[in-house]
Amino acid sequence: MDSEPLGYSAFIREQDMTTNEVQARISVQPKTWLRTSLEYRLQDTEIDTLFDNSPRTVQSGNYDANIYSLDITLTPISNLFLTTVQSYRDIRGKAFDNDIDAVIPYEGDIFTSINSMSYLFNENNELRLEYIYSRTDNFTNNSENGLSLLHDDRLQKVQTSLSHKLSDSMKAKFTYAYYDSKGDHNDGVNVYSAHMAGLSLEVNF
Repeated sequence: MDSEPLGYSAFIREQDMTTNEVQARISVQPKTWLRTSLEYRLQDTEIDTLFDNSPRTVQSGNYDANIYSLDITLTPISNLFLTTVQSYRDIRGKAFDNDIDAVIPYEGDIFTSINSMSYLFNENNELRLEYIYSRTDNFTNNSENGLSLLHDDRLQKVQTSLSHKLSDSMKAKFTYAYYDSKGDHNDGVNVYSAHMAGLSLEVNF
């Protein structure tokens, strides 16, 4: 009888992550009040894991992403800043599944739009507005073999903040945000709306 413990597969003894990334970026400023940039990134990550019950490492994950982004900044007047960032990601991810059909690869698109406005009333007071929209489209109905996983969600966020500089080392800020999330699958698990309000004090020493 072999009394040596077999270990537990969920215990990770060692993990090695290798990431390769290629990035290209071009920036153009055709006017003093207009700046634009276009960026492309290719990311590849491999994860090798040694589990407690295995004598050798296995490739437990692989992640690939093509990321395209456009950044535009406008300053029509000296104290007004308008910024928009549009990003599109084509993502593929695969985990070690031990040939189980219930585990499916992650594959899909993610679109994100970040838009903001910052207005300086004076050197002590600033108003900031922000709108974020994100769309994930990679839902796969795998109910025959396991769970229906991944996402088909839309998230919107509207946020405003007003900051006041109390002194050279202190700044107070009030923030309000509204979140709205919608999803077409998973029985409404990702469907919600939320309000957030906060007051913060920043002190620099």
